[in-house]
Amino acid sequence: MIVRLAIRLVVLAVIIGVVTRIVPGIHLHGGFVWLLWIALIFSIVNLLPVFHRGKHAHPARAVHDSA
Repeated sequence: MIVRLAIRLVVLAVIIGVVTRIVPGIHLHGGFVWLLWIALIFSIVNLLPVFHRGKHAHPARAVHDSA
């Protein structure tokens, strides 16, 4: 389980590094360790259920319910 998490963090760090080189305006000052920290922060944020509307909330209905 820890090996799988480490692999996912490394892959995410590589993807973030590629994005910082491709997208203009995004700059990263630091090495691969900083990319791993950013990947860890992204992973933790993705674990948080920020906009949880319930188990059976349908995304298309959420748009129509607010109107």
